[in-house]
Amino acid sequence: MTQKLVSKDGFTARFEMTFNRDDPRNTYSVVLPNGRKYYGEFARKFAANGDDHDFWIGPFGVSDPWSVGYAEKVFSADEAEFIKQAVIALFMDKEARELTPDAKSYGAKFLGSIEFAEDWIRIAD
Repeated sequence: MTQKLVSKDGFTARFEMTFNRDDPRNTYSVVLPNGRKYYGEFARKFAANGDDHDFWIGPFGVSDPWSVGYAEKVFSADEAEFIKQAVIALFMDKEARELTPDAKSYGAKFLGSIEFAEDWIRIAD
């Protein structure tokens, strides 16, 4: 399945397939203007009805998609903000969300909230 690319300020984001068969993770990637690609994970946070959901953004910053689950790369504060804006643009893009592998199976709607884990990205001091 072809995924939609969403670009924001030279940073390009897209949903990826679920990696790691033993511990499945929903993943996305961001390509920086220098061409380097990094991966992060996300999860759906379900509403009380068990169908509708928001998104939780977990660790970001590994170059190997099989290694999602922790933030490895250290980014500048400016890079981190641009990456965050690209991730928000990706998750807010209805067409991109509808192309995720499990989107149709839920028969649910996105409620509009995106929550970033406190330590989702490493930022240089």
